[in-house]
Amino acid sequence: MNLPTNSTDRLLAVADIIELEPERYDQHDWWDDGIEDDGLLPRMPWHIAGQGHACSTTACIAGWAVALCDESIPINMANPWEVAGASALGLGLGLATLLFEAGVADRLGTHAEVADVLRRLAKLPEGERHYAEALKVLTDEQAVAVFNFFDEDCEVEA
Repeated sequence: MNLPTNSTDRLLAVADIIELEPERYDQHDWWDDGIEDDGLLPRMPWHIAGQGHACSTTACIAGWAVALCDESIPINMANPWEVAGASALGLGLGLATLLFEAGVADRLGTHAEVADVLRRLAKLPEGERHYAEALKVLTDEQAVAVFNFFDEDCEVEA
């Protein structure tokens, strides 16, 4: 498998994993290689997962973004998942932080919707993938889910 060479192709590749191999996507547990994680560094070399050799591996959006990079991206206190994933996908950090939040997948409802959000963001040029521009390409329902505009306990009138 050839790894994507730019953030647009990585967004599309992560979308394909989420939609076509939903058992490999989990926005709640993040990277899961079956070994207890110490919270600082992934235990499996990312390039192995990106080449499809870790068939039972699950990862979140940020995890797959980093796994599909053609170069090693360190995950540590100075470069946490949000930063590494944002960089790999060419997202502004504010947008990435919201997109990587575990509840976003639940609010979107289906793997196909999560994948559609990523594909819509891929239509934005690199350097323009931030909050304000994302609102232009997402549906109203997707924007509410991703940006969590409304408190879940509040009723919203149509």
